[in-house]
Order: sequence, then structure tokens, then C-alpha cells
Amino acid sequence: AAGNDETLARKALEAVAAIGAEPSREAVEAVARDAASPRVAARAGTILATIDAAAGLDALLALSEKASWGARAEAVAALGELSRSDAAFSRVLKLLDDSNREVRSAAYASLRRFRRKDAIAAALQRLEPLQGRDRAQALSYLEWASGKKLGRDAAAWSRWWAGEEAGFRFPGEEAGR
Repeated sequence: AAGNDETLARKALEAVAAIGAEPSREAVEAVARDAASPRVAARAGTILATIDAAAGLDALLALSEKASWGARAEAVAALGELSRSDAAFSRVLKLLDDSNREVRSAAYASLRRFRRKDAIAAALQRLEPLQGRDRAQALSYLEWASGKKLGRDAAAWSRWWAGEEAGFRFPGEEAGR
């Protein structure tokens, strides 16, 4: 029953957003704040951001502070949808260092939405001490951003960035940010 409630709530929020109706800011904010399901809360936060950008961001930032790793993972994924927000970007960077592997993985996936040069620098800064899956996530991000496969050597990636940073462009972009 809980799964059905989550599905129904998520579909209702998406339907309101899709038809362009003006949902009550307070009602969507309440769902973002009080939903039992982190997925529903995150979706409500992104919908709230279309009504009131600051309130939506605040809701997602609050969700990203929850004790539940599931809530933090949903929040960091949703923060990627607010890729023009410096505060969202800062929180995604913070969650790259989260204590939970799933949250860190979601943070690397979300980082791709921001398309910022300082995201590459952040991934490079974290690369050297990382091991296993975390290192693979950072390398996958760098390979996506660069279009290069320079292997696991952090020094090779640092040399590449030193030579490319000034004129760097993300794939499909005319000018880097």
C-alpha cells in the first residue's frame, strides 16, 4: 500500500506540473517537507522550484540534510535539475564526500547536469585518495566531461586539465562555464 501511495502522490504532482496548473505553493511545499517517501519529497521540491525557485531549493537542501541516506540520494539527484543554482552546486559537491556510497554515486551523476569547470576541478581534487567504486565514479565523470580515457592515474588527469582548463568546453557546448 505504501508503494501505491508513493506512486499516486508522485503521479499527482507530475500531472499538476505537466498541465501547467497553478498548484498551491503551500500544498506543494507541505508535500516536499512532510512526504514519507524521499522520492515524492524530492519530486515535490523540483515542482516547487518551478513555482518558487528559492522555496524549491530550500526544500531540496533540507532533504539533503536528512539522516536517511535514501533522502540524501533523492535530494542530490533532484538538485541536478536546479543546475543554474550555485547553492545546489555547492551541496552536490558536499555530497560527493557523503558517508554513504549510494549518495556519493548520485552526486557524481548529478554533477553532470551542472556542466561547470569547477566541477572538473572538484573531481580531480578528490581523485587521488579514492578507491574502488568511488574512484570509478570520479573517473567516469572525468571521462564524460573530457571525452578522453586517460586511465586511473590522477597525475595524467591533472596534466590533461592543466593543458585544457583555459579553453575547455564540455561535449556539445560552444564555451565552457
